[in-house]
Amino acid sequence: MQTTIIGVALLLAIATPTGAQTQAQATQPVEGAEVIMVSYADLDLNQPTDSRTLDHRLKAAARRTCDTANLPMDHYLVRHWCIKDAVADGWSQVSAHRTDKYAASRTVTLAALRPRR
Repeated sequence: MQTTIIGVALLLAIATPTGAQTQAQATQPVEGAEVIMVSYADLDLNQPTDSRTLDHRLKAAARRTCDTANLPMDHYLVRHWCIKDAVADGWSQVSAHRTDKYAASRTVTLAALRPRR
């Protein structure tokens, strides 16, 4: 029983730093991660279906970058948080483009992310 509790505590300790990351914390791409450009030039993000389409594109690109990153992917939570953080970063870039009156490229750069130390 004690071994199980220690194992769960270690598991949470490994997963928490990435999962506890806030929007205010800066992130950087994981070294060796594939960088993918995701375009939304063909989408009108004021339309719910187009927003969902972009979300699907971001998730697919995030899965690809997190799979190719040099991360300990033997644990489900590491991969889950990698994908979640990469998608959140993609949406942050889209929001930044909107404040710049839609950046000309309407493209975001997606990579597996990790918190800065």
